[in-house]
Amino acid sequence: MKTDRLAGERTRPGDYVHSPRVAASGADNREGSAVDSHETNEGDRRRVLDREIERYREAALNALDQLEWCIEYLHRVRKPEIARVLARNRKQILERLP
Repeated sequence: MKTDRLAGERTRPGDYVHSPRVAASGADNREGSAVDSHETNEGDRRRVLDREIERYREAALNALDQLEWCIEYLHRVRKPEIARVLARNRKQILERLP
């Protein structure tokens, strides 16, 4: 079991813990049909996944910015072969990012 940092409740893997912010906003309304609930849950999951994807994409871009600095540094200290290989790898990674 782990403690959910937002809700402060004990959870098991796979448990869904309601955040106090969600409960206060009324977003966790359990009234309505099962279809509406399912669509809402799917929409919520999609938004969470989109935020997660964007967070990882930002982290990757930040790492690539740091790599660019390293490449420039390697050029300055006269290590052009290493810099060239890293620049090629960086370019390929950038092309593959969504």
